[in-house]
Amino acid sequence: SAAIMTVFVNNSAPVCSVESVLIDEDSSASGALTCQDEDNDPLTIRIVDQPTNGELSYDTDSAQFTYIPNENFNGNDQFTVIANDNEEDSEIIEVGIEVLAVNDPPVTRDIEITIGEDSSIDDMFSCMDPDHDKCTYTIVEQPKMGQIILTDPSYFETFSYTPNENVFGDDYIAFSASDGQLTSNVSVVHIEILPENDPPQTTDLTVTTNEEIPAYGQLTASDIDNNPLTFIVLNEPTKGILTVDPSTGDYAYTPAAGATGEDYFSYKVNDQTIDSNI
Repeated sequence: SAAIMTVFVNNSAPVCSVESVLIDEDSSASGALTCQDEDNDPLTIRIVDQPTNGELSYDTDSAQFTYIPNENFNGNDQFTVIANDNEEDSEIIEVGIEVLAVNDPPVTRDIEITIGEDSSIDDMFSCMDPDHDKCTYTIVEQPKMGQIILTDPSYFETFSYTPNENVFGDDYIAFSASDGQLTSNVSVVHIEILPENDPPQTTDLTVTTNEEIPAYGQLTASDIDNNPLTFIVLNEPTKGILTVDPSTGDYAYTPAAGATGEDYFSYKVNDQTIDSNI
């Protein structure tokens, strides 16, 4: 007679092992997912949980993974993997990732300012540091049409700008920031200086003439804005007759018969908006 023996072979679950990952901030790391099966069954490896602070890619052919942390992230992250031999799953393996902090340079941005002629303004430089370090500021290029004063003695964060007298147009200040180790990009404070009408100016005149001899001349006035001026007589002379061309300031003074001594008249000019001094 013959005896029949049946041998049952128990399947062994695969086993995975992965080393922890240590990388610098804003870099990437690659590694291998190592899984073994005592029965030499073909294995399927899959990612169970994705990392929360980066991106993970996995090549099934080479069993290689690549991890890229989110920009400026540092700290701990992880993902989990599992293997299957077509019958059983392995234990879920957690792959720990430590992202080491790396100092990032601060980032500055341009600033737009509008200011009236012959006035001043206070403002603040703009800086963002990914590591939340305190920014200190450096003026890279001084303004051409005004003066800047750094009003914060500790970090020079605030500043006051005053344009030069009677100037208008576009000015700018170039600046950068530092976190004590790294220097930022260079940004610009764009300043638009709006023109404002300035009052015209007159000057006193002294004229000498002989008795009963007319005197001729031109009243003097100036306007920084080059506006057209109108000459206006306020007080007439008492010892003669005065005529003035209001558009040019040309005058004629004729003394009265027999008049001698000093005589006076006063005038002002107007630039279509503002009167001058007298």
